Amino acid sequence: MLTFIIRRIAALVPLLLIVSVIVFGLIVLVPGDASTTLAGGDQATPARILQVRHQLGLDRSFLSQYGRWAGHAIHLDFGRSLYSNQTITSEIWQRFPITLQIAGGALFFGLLIGVPLGIISGIRPRSVADRAVVFGTSAAIAMPSFWLALILILNFAVYRQILPSRGFVNFSDSPYEWFRHLLLPWIALGVLTAATIARQLRGALADVMASDHIRTSRSKGLAPLKVVGKHGLKNASAPVLTVVGLQVAYLVGGTVIVESIFGIAGLGSYVLTAVTRDDLPAIQGSVMFIALLTIIVNLLVDVSYALLNPKVRVE
Repeated sequence: MLTFIIRRIAALVPLLLIVSVIVFGLIVLVPGDASTTLAGGDQATPARILQVRHQLGLDRSFLSQYGRWAGHAIHLDFGRSLYSNQTITSEIWQRFPITLQIAGGALFFGLLIGVPLGIISGIRPRSVADRAVVFGTSAAIAMPSFWLALILILNFAVYRQILPSRGFVNFSDSPYEWFRHLLLPWIALGVLTAATIARQLRGALADVMASDHIRTSRSKGLAPLKVVGKHGLKNASAPVLTVVGLQVAYLVGGTVIVESIFGIAGLGSYVLTAVTRDDLPAIQGSVMFIALLTIIVNLLVDVSYALLNPKVRVE
């Protein structure tokens, strides 16, 4: 098992290198010129713009800039924000726990709703319950998270005033208010996750329940709960793990819009603010951090595969 993990980690090194090159290439793709903005915008003189470009290192070659940035990024040093003059790493660590609470709660909501729906639909394909689940999940997948967030705000915050529409409260300050402020963001992000997990689990479980070893388990007189829980779900869980790994990246990325709608100062709103301000170091650092987080989650998914299926380790 240790050898398998080491091989997977070694395979991530070239992937991280490619991702870092793409992320740093944002300096070329992002519209606008940060040096012009910092030099005074429309009132900036050409001499002042050149001076700022030299201070930021933007007058060097791409490879020279990338080598200098990558050398610091290895130590999780992404430079300083062009506007706050704070280190990017410190600003990310201040905001990431908030985003983690939103994404983690949405993932929990997705599993809490999606797994039971997938089981109900998968053990009885083409039944009335299965058709209802398929219809509901199709509608949920078609709804954009930002549209659902606005609908939730209108119905629960504006019209009925049951839940707050903006802000964030720390769990240590008030667990009840913490839950109330995060419930709508959890639902807005978690509905798509629940629908995706339910659809994937439904297909995998339906195939497993039609296999020969399930028929054998039933013929031996095993209880239906044991047949589904021990034999069915274990074999159908591998595709679901893939979906969960992909959903983590979606949830972290989805907070960019949802945090702005609900007025939460997390990592997502930080990325959006950096883009609007042409804060290149903040854009590069935050996007690289999200990419690194996604790679780590995929590594954990691979390890989970090996734990569930020993054949993966051999291969």
